[in-house]
Amino acid sequence: MSRLGDTTTTEVANAAERIGLALTDEERVAARERIAALAGLYDDLEVAPSGAPTDDRDVFETTPHRPADGDDPHNAWLRRFDLRRPDREGVLDALSVAVKNNMSTRGVELTCGSKAFEGTVAGAHAEVVDRLLDAGGRIVGATNMDELAFGPTSETSAFGPTTNPADADHVAGGSSSGSAAAVAAGDVDLALGSDTGGSVRIPASYCGIVGHKPTYGLVPRRGFVALAYSMDHIGPLAKDVETAARGLDAIADAPPGMDEIA
Repeated sequence: MSRLGDTTTTEVANAAERIGLALTDEERVAARERIAALAGLYDDLEVAPSGAPTDDRDVFETTPHRPADGDDPHNAWLRRFDLRRPDREGVLDALSVAVKNNMSTRGVELTCGSKAFEGTVAGAHAEVVDRLLDAGGRIVGATNMDELAFGPTSETSAFGPTTNPADADHVAGGSSSGSAAAVAAGDVDLALGSDTGGSVRIPASYCGIVGHKPTYGLVPRRGFVALAYSMDHIGPLAKDVETAARGLDAIADAPPGMDEIA
């Protein structure tokens, strides 16, 4: 059993008391069950490789960094960088792309919008990141998100809320808030988000862009930190349907039988 998986209701009650939070018996049980459900995720991140491993195929033209406030007016970004695979061409040629920070990019901090994971650096690309690079895309950063992808408004990120490029007094929607805002602000042509119960579609609608939730299982999730494995979908966000379709074409598996039809 993992360290967090052994958490008891008494430990939950003691932790709540230390921060001045009163919980009912039912809330203590619910909190313990939630911690147990996430225990594997925490354990995986704690043992993730640190540092910034290299891959001869990839070129970081800009080192990963936290953007200055003046360079990120909507707080859409958790890390900016410029990553490409020079020898590859494809459907994403000439497009700039962002990825939600629950998808691993080798050598880039992977926080999932949580301070708990600061300093956790991915040791390998998520499958979708590999496919973006193979399709000729230039990945320019990792985007802000509701903490652990649990929230529909953009306000729960440990690194601050993402504001809506259409009106900074309004939220961008969540949990793929930064991806939607980066597209709407014109920072990128295409972004990836994840959708459990609306986390691509909600921010897309709030920001006035296109967001697509693909058929379950169409897009591979290796290297993606799931909120609810049986419900999560990785999908594209873009300003128009054509660009969103190009993004989906780059990351999706071919449906069964399509090779025979072709």
